[in-house]
Amino acid sequence: MEPDVQPPEPPPLPHTAADGIARNPAAGAARRSGGPAEPNVVSTHIDDTFGLIEGLVAENVELACNLPPSPQPSAQPFAWQEAVLNVALRCWKCDAQLSRGRRAAVSIGLPRACLCLACLRALEAQACEEG
Repeated sequence: MEPDVQPPEPPPLPHTAADGIARNPAAGAARRSGGPAEPNVVSTHIDDTFGLIEGLVAENVELACNLPPSPQPSAQPFAWQEAVLNVALRCWKCDAQLSRGRRAAVSIGLPRACLCLACLRALEAQACEEG
């Protein structure tokens, strides 16, 4: 027969407010009767929590106040990407109907827009002329 093997003792749990009640039955009785139960332990945990939250909020407010103003969004997309459309759209420049499955250029950035390939080629030609 094998000797009984006992599992090792689990490590002690971190200190919590409930530990004080377990060690002090009078505190548990006071809690059940509506009286204060380990007020120092509970208030210390609450004070620590609120202090941490107030510190985080103050740091974030300070960071937000020191940020440079955001640039205003431009009225032009910053790039165009050629793609095959999955839905019917209209060209942003010439208002041509672009059907699903057609190649077109979609905007990258805001505003969301679509260009037919003729308008995309005209944009490229204009850029070449400007240098």
